[in-house]
Amino acid sequence: MDFFIIYVVLFASILIHELGHYMTSKLFKVPVYEFCIGVGPKLYSFFRHGTEFQIRLFPLGGYIYNNELKYERLNLLEIYIICLSGVAFNFLVFTLCLLASLDFNFDLLKTALMNVSHIIIQSFRIISLKRIYILENSLSTLFHSMKGTFFLFFLTIVNLTLGLTNLLPLPSLDGNKVYIATMERLLEKFHLPLVNKKKLSVTLNLILLLFILILFI
Repeated sequence: MDFFIIYVVLFASILIHELGHYMTSKLFKVPVYEFCIGVGPKLYSFFRHGTEFQIRLFPLGGYIYNNELKYERLNLLEIYIICLSGVAFNFLVFTLCLLASLDFNFDLLKTALMNVSHIIIQSFRIISLKRIYILENSLSTLFHSMKGTFFLFFLTIVNLTLGLTNLLPLPSLDGNKVYIATMERLLEKFHLPLVNKKKLSVTLNLILLLFILILFI
């Protein structure tokens, strides 16, 4: 039973995340060609409004594939909104779950969010998986003193983890997309030559990796 709950929660959390990207892409009139939840063998798919929606076997990721030309014509703020909307949706679900676990006691919610916010702010000094793990342990302790099911607890943890992890500037994560888009626009602003997109992305990620290594040495 616990395995089934874990499976459903992972799928639901990824769906929530990708819905954020999908809805904001539609908001800015960027066509979305694929909306995929999960990886591995395809379990089910259907077409609707020009988009192929897919469900795959393993709930270990997801993506949307949109029209790159229209996406790149957006201003930087609109790109930020699309990139970070998945994270925003996960944080919204996290907050709602936390509220539900506190029996909708807004005073307790305020205290809990202040504690969590403090840890998150500290984490952003240098975002790392270790700090996310510390945050999860703090939330676990918090939940043991509350009323709540395993489903609610796991849904809260997964959405918080998914949101924070996607802020990391690592390749394929949302934070990296924000970083790449920002650097590309800076190069354009200062009229510096742009090379092939893939080569530029690799170069920028290598620079980022070097910077991270310097921070940790």
